[in-house]
Amino acid sequence: MTAEPAAIPSASARAARVRDLLLITLVCALFFAWRIGHLPLIDPDEPFYSLSSREMLEAGDWMVPRIFGQPQFEKPPLVYWTMIASYRRFGVTEGAARVPMAAAAMALVFATYLFGERRFGRRAGLAAALVLATGVEFMVTSRLVLTDTLFALFTALACFAFWDGAQDPARRRPRWIAAFAWAGVAALTKGPLGLLVPTLAALASWRRAGGLRRGDAATLAIGALVFAAIAVPWYAAMVHRFGTDYAREFFGHENWERLVRAEHRENDTPWYYPAVLAVGSLPWLPALVAACASLRAAWRRDPTAAYLWGWLIANLAFFTIARSKLPTYVLFAFVPLALLAGRAITASDATAPAPRWGARIAALVQVDAFTVAALAPIGVALPPPVRAGLGAVAALLAIGSVALWRGRVSAWLGATVLAASALLVTLLAFGGTWLDDLTSVRTAARAIATARKPGEALIVERFLVRGVTYYARQTPVVLSRGPRPYWTQHPLPVVVGADGLREFVREHGGALCLVETRGWPVFATGVPTGWTATKLLDGQKTLVRIAPPAGDAVNREH
Repeated sequence: MTAEPAAIPSASARAARVRDLLLITLVCALFFAWRIGHLPLIDPDEPFYSLSSREMLEAGDWMVPRIFGQPQFEKPPLVYWTMIASYRRFGVTEGAARVPMAAAAMALVFATYLFGERRFGRRAGLAAALVLATGVEFMVTSRLVLTDTLFALFTALACFAFWDGAQDPARRRPRWIAAFAWAGVAALTKGPLGLLVPTLAALASWRRAGGLRRGDAATLAIGALVFAAIAVPWYAAMVHRFGTDYAREFFGHENWERLVRAEHRENDTPWYYPAVLAVGSLPWLPALVAACASLRAAWRRDPTAAYLWGWLIANLAFFTIARSKLPTYVLFAFVPLALLAGRAITASDATAPAPRWGARIAALVQVDAFTVAALAPIGVALPPPVRAGLGAVAALLAIGSVALWRGRVSAWLGATVLAASALLVTLLAFGGTWLDDLTSVRTAARAIATARKPGEALIVERFLVRGVTYYARQTPVVLSRGPRPYWTQHPLPVVVGADGLREFVREHGGALCLVETRGWPVFATGVPTGWTATKLLDGQKTLVRIAPPAGDAVNREH
């Protein structure tokens, strides 16, 4: 295959591209930057990364991730490095912690647009960027302090570079070396998966890529050296410093055991990730259906579409086989899915003005889902403004559905983007207090800092421990229902169950105890007979002071 000289774009094409970029910039500013520090850190993962980064910053040690004053080997350092840099620039705040993820999300949306523009045309690239940026899974995850947005960016850039090189022999060597470089950066973000994800994508489409040609083996060798130069030094330094303990913990426990053992057993089902992709694609379910409907034809006729399907399916198969599953693990999969959806949307708009029945029905399903969320008593005490906002989302999706049924795909696109925007604005503008109480320990940590007496024991339910330590700067004892409260244990004392709580408060003469309200009845039986349990905070989190009878308290003081 010989690359043809690129045509010089006309003035109208350049103007259209500028409009696209401005629109994407506005969408990214709203979805990833607006009120980025408004919500508190969401338990348990955001406080974990934020606390580790803060401790590294305060210790002046960028090499070794740490938490609760001790080294921790759960993740490589890149996410911590980006957060430390943000802390130093903006201060140690929730917004600063999230800046690297927001920047990565914006970069990935623009990269998706550019790749889609190169391979499918400008309109398809724009549609893909909008689908990616405004989908529920990507919108939410990219506002959280997690490794997954950075990982999605670097693996996607590796996959893009590989395919660009495969399709352009004249530039193959620099593109493939760039692919290895991005994979190396991804490996510093999340370990061996940084190489595995783009490798599976490449292998799934190797025949479409033309296989090895003369000189390609040398390119692969150079690329492997570049990957090693980026990824290996930090791991080698950790092994040198901590010996086989690090290798065993990170490569064995954190990677291999997650492959063969389920950390979250309820998620370990074959249909888990298909469900994540379907729900995470809201409000773009019709686009997802349109992409799936075109799979067979795309696989046969369009090498780039076949590559994207290979990237998606091969990795989805691997992550389905892996026993530990969480929704964010496959965030990168929304990139090829968005590109395929953008291709299907624009193909429908150009060649099939009346979209297929599957997409139409999916549009109605979305309307029904948001209508139920807005009107029905679904067991969640939604604030009235949030319910009203969900109603507005349903109304906008209904308008889009009418447009889709009439074959006006551009109008449907606009209505869907507005619906996603309304959902985001509703949650951030009117749901802050509700989400704070539902998802974070910030308010409870402030209550602890105010209520805790000098020397008073503090015991906190396991998933709230990191947030309390981050916000209250007080490290508690862990209260758990089982002897192993975490996948990777923290260097903290653990109290198990109601019986353990009873022994603990008797030994310490009382305690301040924070638990999730729904779990308090389980632990409440651990309050010794005759002792008092005074609630200092109620809501989704319950803060209780457990104290002995008044006479016992006086005797203990003497």
